[in-house]
Amino acid sequence: MELNEQTNSWIDEQSYKDEFERVEQFKKRNEFINMKILWLSGNPALYKRKSMIDGGWIGTLQKEIVKENIDLAIAFPYLKDDSSSEEDGVKYYPMYLPKWKKRIWYFNQKKVNGFFLHKIKQIIGDFRPDIIHCWGSELCYGLIAQYISIPVVMHIQGIINPIYQAFRPAGMDGFSILKASDYNLLKYYKLYCRANVVMKHQATRERDMLKHIKYFIGRTEWDRQVTRLMSPESTYYYCSEALRTHITNSPKWTCNSKRKLIISSTILPPLYKGADVILRTASILKTSYKGDFEWNIYGMNSIHLQEKFTGIKSGQVNVFCRGKVGPDILSEKLLKSDVFVHPSYIDNSPNSVCEAQYLGVPVIATYVGGIPSLIADGAGLLVPANDVYQTAWNIIRLKKDIDLAESISEKEITLAEKRHNLKTIVNDLLGVYEQIKRKNTDEI
Repeated sequence: MELNEQTNSWIDEQSYKDEFERVEQFKKRNEFINMKILWLSGNPALYKRKSMIDGGWIGTLQKEIVKENIDLAIAFPYLKDDSSSEEDGVKYYPMYLPKWKKRIWYFNQKKVNGFFLHKIKQIIGDFRPDIIHCWGSELCYGLIAQYISIPVVMHIQGIINPIYQAFRPAGMDGFSILKASDYNLLKYYKLYCRANVVMKHQATRERDMLKHIKYFIGRTEWDRQVTRLMSPESTYYYCSEALRTHITNSPKWTCNSKRKLIISSTILPPLYKGADVILRTASILKTSYKGDFEWNIYGMNSIHLQEKFTGIKSGQVNVFCRGKVGPDILSEKLLKSDVFVHPSYIDNSPNSVCEAQYLGVPVIATYVGGIPSLIADGAGLLVPANDVYQTAWNIIRLKKDIDLAESISEKEITLAEKRHNLKTIVNDLLGVYEQIKRKNTDEI
């Protein structure tokens, strides 16, 4: 599904249905047979997985796409020096970078780029794909586009350049990080110096990469705008993302007004994910909310740096780090929550928000990046980034106003089930591949 440039909106529903039907007809005529697709991914998907549900959302999509007469190969970084292999109709190309090289090249990322590009060229020579599908711009793989004639489509995930501009919370400079690290120079180096060096290089590399990419796949108005700025002559296609099967197979959320207030967030350690916002919001709840509450953070074992930065101890404001959990445990915990809060300073389309919506847990998220494209038509509440007062107010509001919480939940489920319909996603993706192949055939 492409964007209508004249109206600046997604192509109308009837046109979308026509495109869906056209792809179905292509599949019936077996016109996708012998289309060879190479995925360049930071995720090994279902490689050596114990079950078909262990590969995350990329694994979910892989399981479906191989049913469609696509000859699929996946290249990915791997911690062991494994040879290429084939399993369940998929060719796997693990790319192993020895630890000693990773260490000595740490401050010379061009060496790392060259190493992986050489590997990818070898893989292309062996597999001979019709299209290369690069998952994300965070790694160097998309640089291959400027060295080959095979069409490369970039599947936008996060975009580093905007993230680099909002990497640290307001007021958190180098000295405050040093102070919050208890003047431990090693911690300071890891948290500030190393992150600055690596992310600065990634941002520069990404700018060079994106200007050579002719085709993009995205799912938010924000990623469409950013890719058009960074690659003005490119073509943008809409395609949503699959969710993990444990989430899509879970029961739906139901309101329980009698239990204590339970808030959940799923975030990772980078500072821009907003753990400091959680602490400051919880501090307001501690004084303003009359009942008992707990705020569970999944994905992190500690927020010590944010505690030092804010001066707020997590235990004193009922915030608990629960660490990484599997999708089965996560869905169980989210269903017992009253509210899901996503406090990030910048983001595109976080799967954590999509998963909470799919389950029907009322979502509060920051109005940043691509998140407004996810929370549309009343399917959640948006608050300004770093606005802890609005966040606290809306948490209390959702706990007290059962009708509002249930209304949001119903709208989330309707929106998310449509957006993450696996058959639709597969058809959209096949349609993208078919259009790219057709365009490149016409140009020859």
